[in-house]
Amino acid sequence: ESQLPECEKSVSELERDCQRALALALERAKPSEEAKVVEVSVLITDDEEIKNLNSTWRGIDRPTDVLSFPNGEVPPGYDAVVLGDIIISA
Repeated sequence: ESQLPECEKSVSELERDCQRALALALERAKPSEEAKVVEVSVLITDDEEIKNLNSTWRGIDRPTDVLSFPNGEVPPGYDAVVLGDIIISA
């Protein structure tokens, strides 16, 4: 096994976490076969920011590993299937 610097290991772990989160979002949303574009927002942040978001949106004043929010309103004429937002604390 090659010895990657700690930063490269962290990036690899984040990429893996993002891929898992996206796969789960697609599995749960089950967009139609006709969907040409599927959109999800992914934010990588730190414990302090995710704690603020967790407190603001869920009333829980502590950090968490992942937050997810379903899509809001999609503007008229916007062709993508918008799944929502995923926030990951790194």
